[in-house]
Amino acid sequence: MNGLWGMNARMGAARIGDPSNYVLVSADGSVSLVGEATVWDDYMIPGTAVKTTGNSPPGLLGGFAGNAALDLYAFDGVNTLEQVFFTVQMPHAWKQGSTIKPHVHFSPTHTNGGDTNERVVRFSLEYTWTNINGTFGASATLQLDSDPFVPNTSQWQHLLCKNATGIDGTGKTLSSMLVCRLYRDPADAADTYPQDVAFLQFDIHYEIDSLGSEQEYLKRP
Repeated sequence: MNGLWGMNARMGAARIGDPSNYVLVSADGSVSLVGEATVWDDYMIPGTAVKTTGNSPPGLLGGFAGNAALDLYAFDGVNTLEQVFFTVQMPHAWKQGSTIKPHVHFSPTHTNGGDTNERVVRFSLEYTWTNINGTFGASATLQLDSDPFVPNTSQWQHLLCKNATGIDGTGKTLSSMLVCRLYRDPADAADTYPQDVAFLQFDIHYEIDSLGSEQEYLKRP
C-alpha cells in the first residue's frame, strides 16, 4: 500500500477505492468523494429556532413529556392549520445537483384516549429554491408523512415524517438557498392523528462529496 500511495502521489494525485467509487486526493491536497463513496449528513433547523410570529403559528406545548421545565412548539391536529418559516443555505460540502431529503422529527403528545388504531401525521413543506444570482420562482410543496403508529403506545416517542422521493437538486449549486414554509393541516385527510404533535426539529439529509469547496464560491466540477 505504501509503495502504491507513493507512486500515485508522484503522479500528482491519489485514489483509494475501485475505478468508479473512490476517494480522490488531488495534487493540491483537496479531497473529493466520487461515485458511491459519498456520505450523508443532516442540515438541521431546531424546532425552537424557526420563525413563529405572524399568521397561525404553533403554540408552546406547556411541558414536554409531562415536564413543565421543558417546552416545545406543538402543531395542532384538530382545528387549525399551523405553520412556521425558515431558510436553508446548502453547504459547500454538498454534492451539487443531488437530491435532498427533507424530514421532520416530532413526538405525539397524547394517547388519543387509548387509541389502538394506526395513525399517520403529515407535514407539508412549501419551498422555493434558487442559486446565487438566480431568481426565486413559484413555490412547490412536498408532503412529509410518518410511518403508521399506534397512539396508545406512542405518546412522547421520537418519530419522523419523511418523503422517499425528496427534492431534485439538478442545476443547484453550493450556497443556493431555499425559502421554506412548514405546516400541518388537520383538514388533510392523510393526517389521521387528531392530537397535537411536539415539533422537535426539521432536517434535510444531503449527500457530501468533499470536505468543502476548493474555492470560496466554486467547487471543482
